[in-house]
Amino acid sequence: MRQVVSLLCALSLLGCGEGLPSADGTAEPISVVEQTANVPGTHGYEIELPIWNLAFVPSNWETYSPPDIGWLIRSRSGSSPATMNWGGGNALYNILESHVPYLDSVLAQGTGYQVLGHVTGFFANIQNGKVRGSVQFEMGPGDLRPGIQDEVVLALQTFNGTAWTDAAVRNLPLAVFFYGEVEAMLPPNIEVRLEIRMRQRPEWRRYVSFTAVRMFGAQCYPDFANAGSCL
Repeated sequence: MRQVVSLLCALSLLGCGEGLPSADGTAEPISVVEQTANVPGTHGYEIELPIWNLAFVPSNWETYSPPDIGWLIRSRSGSSPATMNWGGGNALYNILESHVPYLDSVLAQGTGYQVLGHVTGFFANIQNGKVRGSVQFEMGPGDLRPGIQDEVVLALQTFNGTAWTDAAVRNLPLAVFFYGEVEAMLPPNIEVRLEIRMRQRPEWRRYVSFTAVRMFGAQCYPDFANAGSCL
């Protein structure tokens, strides 16, 4: 069973964090999904960016519905790519006017990697636990390069008080319908985030249509017969 609650204070794992203020001074919430994982004995919170949920559109974006087209979303600042920022370090970058339930991101021409998005939370536990980040998107078949294994880089990062550093990194090839994930056992009581990077192309701009971005943290159920351990 999945229950949508606010990230303003998810009273367990990945985050008791307040979003960035909106234009009217209120915090911008993002959606958090409480779920029971399929693995027996593993439960937790999953932060899911509300790509498909029009109830969580940031205040500097707007939705509209032309006849016979469906819902679209665009930045209020104009046609240039803009950040879709739900607050609390949860954002997708260089987003174009998009047809819901997609959020279309554009990569500049280049030879390096461009950061496409972040999901940020706080991992609270009493011992090391599993954190997993995942992303799903679509792209055109003409932009695929068979045999290239590091077109997409997914990283779980931790914050050491001054900077974010990679705790786990996974390199993945592209597919028209791409899904990738990265996971790691992380120490308790740390800030953690998923970073999505993608290789640029020098010849042209690349486009990605996001459909899902999530970060999951396993929740500890204390084993009272063995202090400091989880069931």
